Amino acid sequence: RRMAQTTPELTSENVSVRLIGDQEGFWKSYSLPGGKIYLSTSSLKKLDYENEVAALLAVQLAHLQKGHALNRVIEKAGIDPKKRLIGASDIPDALPLFGPNVVFQYAEEANVEACESAVAILYRAGYDPRGLVAVYQLYKSNAEHSEFDSERLSSMLQCAHQSIAGHVALTGEPLNIDDV
Repeated sequence: RRMAQTTPELTSENVSVRLIGDQEGFWKSYSLPGGKIYLSTSSLKKLDYENEVAALLAVQLAHLQKGHALNRVIEKAGIDPKKRLIGASDIPDALPLFGPNVVFQYAEEANVEACESAVAILYRAGYDPRGLVAVYQLYKSNAEHSEFDSERLSSMLQCAHQSIAGHVALTGEPLNIDDV
């Protein structure tokens, strides 16, 4: 709730979290348009600290904030993105959610954008964003349960490190290069 409240585009009233079992042996966490977040119980059991759970939630909040799931549903359903109102009847019943080339297979840019936003959400909510690094490392060390390949996870880890470094305030006096 605290993270949703710090994200202007979302409110805690329109975000709900549901726990799900493993799907096809993978630890799945995803969000659906309308503010529904689903977290894998198996991945949650592997997390040791509150900031890691917060990080898992923050990534999904970031995907909601950026409209990634909605954009993928529109794309996969073949809906004209310029259409102003999209109703349930516009979305096919058998829209594939998981597997190759489906709704939750985001492009690299969307994952980077979600990573950067997740770090900001964690900072605003008062959580240590290094939990995001720990989550990505967990997925990398348990590749058999991760839906991401090693290269994608390395990219996500690098993004998390860079985003965290970008939010850390510099302390001390600026260094004058002429004094060195």
